[in-house]
Amino acid sequence: MPLATIANDFQIERENHTICSSDEEYDVIIYAGENESVKEIYAYSLIIRTRSQYFRTEFSKKWPEKKDGKFIFKKPNIPPQLFIISLRFIYCGKIDLTNLLGFEHESFTEFWNFYLDRICEEPLMLFNSDKFIKLNALLLEFLLNRDDLNLDEIIVWNNLIKWCLAQHSNIPQDVKKWNKEDVTL
Repeated sequence: MPLATIANDFQIERENHTICSSDEEYDVIIYAGENESVKEIYAYSLIIRTRSQYFRTEFSKKWPEKKDGKFIFKKPNIPPQLFIISLRFIYCGKIDLTNLLGFEHESFTEFWNFYLDRICEEPLMLFNSDKFIKLNALLLEFLLNRDDLNLDEIIVWNNLIKWCLAQHSNIPQDVKKWNKEDVTL
């Protein structure tokens, strides 16, 4: 990939992060959570419609409500913190979990289960991604041990080899050149 393309991608990601943190000129209001935990979240229809199949589908339907020129979207079943994490992922392609306490946090557990189920339903979105080789070993092992991973074993095997080679750059790419030590790694 040319350096100019990488720099441009980085600039777009940085701008999307800035836009995500802004509440200027938004045209979507999302109410996430319920009762006293409801939070008003602002978004930009062009970005979320372009970068998310879910929102693309929602915008193709009759939107439930439009008030003062803004689309209104109500998601009482999704905690605000979880929705903000998902929205940042749509905008920036990154998830920052540093502010969550861990698996005991209810929002994180819901988020974790939602995305694991989604990956198992459509595993090619992860396995065909350039970022697959950067997966944490424990997460990869966890995914591969799931019974509901909807993927042919040969694709799993080929990607596992690709992942291993990325983790151990000293191993030759050509399998025929492997020695016993390479295989037992």
